[in-house]
Amino acid sequence: MVLQQMFTLFSIKTIHCLLLWRKSEMICKVKKTLCRFSMLNGATEIIVGFSGGADSTCLLYILNSLKDEFNLKIHAVHINHCLRGEESDRDENFVRDFCDKNSIMLSVLRADVLNEAKKAGQSVEEYARNLRYDYFQSLSTETSKIATAHNLNDCEETMIFNLARGSGLKGLCSIPAVRGNIIRPLIECTRDEIEIFCKENNLQYVTDSTNLTDDYTRNKIRHNIIPLLKELNPSFDTSFLRCVTALREDEFFLEKETEKFYNSINLDFGFDADVLSRADNALKNRVIAKIIYDKCKSLPEMKHIEMVVSILSGGKAEIISGETIVVRRGILYFLSDLVCKNFTEEKIIFSGNVWKNDFVKLELNNECTQKIYKDMVLSTLDWDKINGSLFLRKRHDGDKITLPVRKVTKSLKKLFNEMKIIPETRDSLIVLADETSVVWVEGIGADSRVVPDKNTRKFINISMVD
Repeated sequence: MVLQQMFTLFSIKTIHCLLLWRKSEMICKVKKTLCRFSMLNGATEIIVGFSGGADSTCLLYILNSLKDEFNLKIHAVHINHCLRGEESDRDENFVRDFCDKNSIMLSVLRADVLNEAKKAGQSVEEYARNLRYDYFQSLSTETSKIATAHNLNDCEETMIFNLARGSGLKGLCSIPAVRGNIIRPLIECTRDEIEIFCKENNLQYVTDSTNLTDDYTRNKIRHNIIPLLKELNPSFDTSFLRCVTALREDEFFLEKETEKFYNSINLDFGFDADVLSRADNALKNRVIAKIIYDKCKSLPEMKHIEMVVSILSGGKAEIISGETIVVRRGILYFLSDLVCKNFTEEKIIFSGNVWKNDFVKLELNNECTQKIYKDMVLSTLDWDKINGSLFLRKRHDGDKITLPVRKVTKSLKKLFNEMKIIPETRDSLIVLADETSVVWVEGIGADSRVVPDKNTRKFINISMVD
């Protein structure tokens, strides 16, 4: 009898120790992810997306248990999309109760997503996602991180979904562990690990009934395709993590190369299409995608990239958001970026020491004042070297300028061609000329004849008007 009691007591203690070890193991795994991806750099607060499901309940519980160790404030956020009637209200009530019991700060947003999505002309999924992240960001500060409960299985489903859509490497990298101030501490944990953790720690959670059906593409992948892959390879989760890690390393390298090449062909008024056309296809496609994204704030499909590739030797193509890309004389630019200044040609008569119009400002200064203003002006001329009156005008046929550094005289037409200045904008560039010749051209600079020297006593400072 005594031996039986001792064995029972030993078993209870063993089970208790095992549960503590399992709990500690899961928390350690999350801590390793936080450190591996430098998720908490400079953070004083974590805004946690909390739906009430197993994933977000596990995430909130673990982060709340780590708040003292990392000196963090935890702020839970719940969005009631009002899509599932009483079930949506049940989720909100559960979230409120959980946060109240655990003394966690909570913010709740209710939104009629179905009707608002229709008004916005978006799918329910797209509108709901944008709503969530916009709300998270509205609550964040410079030292906040936004934590979402995406896990390893979510990554698997996203990769398969993107593969089916024909995505490139970026899409196959699936959900990033960190994107800006958004972090995903459970990204290396499986759904099974999360549910076991919840069970062993008596964490209640709610289940979204729509996750149990095959009405959505993601659910079809989860319920049908993933199980088949695990039949083929029981260690699929481990293999997937190894694969996606390698893909992300490749993507990181290619992103750096893309950024370097993008900067090398980025002109003030467009992009060098000739150089772009000669690039390797992988780099070419990535740079075009970046050009489109930077302008349209929307990821282009492959068909949009192919349209741009097809016109690199010349032409135009209408892409997303109603934007039109034009390639002319070796320059790629957006039609909407063309800003043609409309000004009249006139003789410059200073009012005091200043003359200005809507685009340019000229200011006369003496030697002393010039030293103060030298870092604030676009260009400087020697007033005493101006022959007769000074005129503001557009380019004229036969205009030439002598460049100060090389003392080479060239026509403006030739310089514009060499600098690949878009033809549509050339007549809106400001030219200053005296009664002898051109003295300054916007985008090119001053003629060597009027450049200040050690004997200059009066200066003309030229600056553009914002």
